[in-house]
Amino acid sequence: QLAERGGKLQRRQAMPREALVMGEELRSHTFGKAGTRLFAVSHAWLSVEHPDPSGARREELLFQLAYLLAEDSALLFLDFCSLYQVDKTHLDFKRLKMGERLRPGH
Repeated sequence: QLAERGGKLQRRQAMPREALVMGEELRSHTFGKAGTRLFAVSHAWLSVEHPDPSGARREELLFQLAYLLAEDSALLFLDFCSLYQVDKTHLDFKRLKMGERLRPGH
């Protein structure tokens, strides 16, 4: 699905439900030589706002998965896409970064 969607990687909260494997669905997989392959990927961000703004890392990842003969049934854990992310472009985040205090309720 990563190759089909194209474009930039999405934060966890923006990922379509069908792109996620969670709970019972995840527990139903058998992992190992005869089962589903799981790849966990973490890498340095290429910008403050987004780990891969141009899609270069996504393309490299697709190349590496093909090299490793990852099948369509393989599962991929990408920290940015799998864990909820702070919106670093939000005004409140920018104000906090500059040392301002937020008012109660923000």
